[in-house]
Amino acid sequence: MDLKDSVDRHALRGQVAGLPPTDARERESIATFLTAFDALEQPFDEHASPIHVTGSAIVTGDAGVVLHLHKRLSIWLQPGGHIDPGETPWQAAVREVREETGLEMRRLYNVIVQPFYLHKLATVELAVVFAAFVNRAGPVTLGEEHMRHEWLSPDAALERFVWPRERQALRDVLQLLREGHAGAVEDVLRVF
Repeated sequence: MDLKDSVDRHALRGQVAGLPPTDARERESIATFLTAFDALEQPFDEHASPIHVTGSAIVTGDAGVVLHLHKRLSIWLQPGGHIDPGETPWQAAVREVREETGLEMRRLYNVIVQPFYLHKLATVELAVVFAAFVNRAGPVTLGEEHMRHEWLSPDAALERFVWPRERQALRDVLQLLREGHAGAVEDVLRVF
């Protein structure tokens, strides 16, 4: 698919609804996402509703997992952010990885949808998380929102994540893609 392909709400809903859940937790996350998404008039505009969708990717390479230290939040995160108008969540994840690391991806996989509430912003975020395999674990070009980055072992990355759902997403990546591919569900989970 071309990154410039536009998406409408029905296409995105169909993509998420078509994901086969790997367990009860993921089934619940998909159902929560669809219920919240259906209530949105402008799901790609972070200011149009107290609910919005984001895209991020857990980036893996030969050197491990790359995380950023966010300037404002002072926590370690995977690359990600808001979806621009006309983007799908996977396109946003690809753009964010490029903007925040400068790394090129060779493969991208669907992992999970994580709904959570940001009380200080009175916002429900529906975070669509992907796994990105990069061509090489080379130098990272930081975006303006980050103080530094580190390539970490999976265990060290698990320790750096603040949010339990980020840790679970990384565990899902390690489990699903432990052989470097998704096995029997490769055709379902692999975006490119």
